[in-house]
Amino acid sequence: MNFDTWPTTQIQPRDSTCTGCHRIGVYETCGQLTQWATGLAQPPGANALASMYPLSHYMPPYHGQTEASWNVINGPSVAAISTCCLDPTQPSCNASQIERYLK
Repeated sequence: MNFDTWPTTQIQPRDSTCTGCHRIGVYETCGQLTQWATGLAQPPGANALASMYPLSHYMPPYHGQTEASWNVINGPSVAAISTCCLDPTQPSCNASQIERYLK
């Protein structure tokens, strides 16, 4: 597969619990992956359990938190990413280009 045409912009909101481990691109990750991982939407074909906490939130993995704790710890990061996905040019998004590595 040729990846030369894929978008290369990433966002890195400051103090994000998400970007400590992940590079958040403005394409798929902004599109559906963030929503699926954080319980904002369920993947197609998911069963009813996927809409109930904690199974609705698979990031961070094995978090063992109550829903209220998860929302306090991770909610602001998810909100910042969601806002940046709508407009990555905001200064707080720290958008940058992902370097392409050519052979």
